[in-house]
Amino acid sequence: MSKILIILSVLSIVLLGALELYVQSDAFATRIRPYVIGPLQAVLGPQAQIGWIRANFIPMYLEARDITIPDAHGKQAAAIRKIKVNISPLPLLFREVRLPSIEILEPRIQAERSRAGEVNLLTLIDQIRSNIARMQTEGQSQFKLLLRTVTVKKAQISFTDLASSVQLSVSDINILARINIAGESAKIAFNNSAVRLTAPAYPEVLGRVRAALGYDHGSLRVDSFELSTADADMTVSGSAGPFPDANLDIKLRVRSGPQTIGKFANFMKPLRKQKLPEPRMDVSATIRGKLSDPEISGTGKFNAIPFRDLLLQNASF
Repeated sequence: MSKILIILSVLSIVLLGALELYVQSDAFATRIRPYVIGPLQAVLGPQAQIGWIRANFIPMYLEARDITIPDAHGKQAAAIRKIKVNISPLPLLFREVRLPSIEILEPRIQAERSRAGEVNLLTLIDQIRSNIARMQTEGQSQFKLLLRTVTVKKAQISFTDLASSVQLSVSDINILARINIAGESAKIAFNNSAVRLTAPAYPEVLGRVRAALGYDHGSLRVDSFELSTADADMTVSGSAGPFPDANLDIKLRVRSGPQTIGKFANFMKPLRKQKLPEPRMDVSATIRGKLSDPEISGTGKFNAIPFRDLLLQNASF
């Protein structure tokens, strides 16, 4: 009896090993490629390009690499180095697609606003939304989708305004999102991403940003949002929703010291011969009402803020 168990165990290991090697082979990748690329292009658009496809059996996952998505003018709007989708195999027997995690590596998003005011990314998002809606009306899947977490590593977002030549980039973005599809809710956190803002006639602004956000049935909750530079910071908290005409309850605070204020105050030069106190600014605001008709209230304190030949000292509102 023990010999039979040993033989069966050895055969099982050999079969699993052979299956694992086949699943990782180029032949299997070629076989499953249409089943992966078809749904992706149905959502992202037929112009989307997907490079290498790979699968693994133990643990079970699918990988797609070198994905590029063009905008309506054919320019690259987004690119992803790798997407890895981890799959739990047993729920498939009960018509459930359970994805413990999706890992997205090095996505690059390039948004651009034309001189006519058109933003390429908004057009692309509308196209993807219409594709998803069309797929839902064409037929309901017999499988139930369950997704837990989405991890984004080393992302980069850039925005260029061709009309004003303003450029904004956020790099080194790492995001952890916990998602409940059935409950239409999510918790999203990202921290310590690098921000760079450039504009003609203004000094370059460098900083770091981190945030913790929540989404629940069409409403956005900002648990914390902080943008900081050398001696200045902006914090935001509150909620907005449900959209499109959301109710607003947002608190905003901006504080700045002499280093940041001095960057923007080129007109400080006439007063530099005098010995001045360090300039400071502290502004707090509350935004309520509707998105279409917001109500803004707040307070502000300013000290030693120069403006040409004037000096704003100990001012408040």
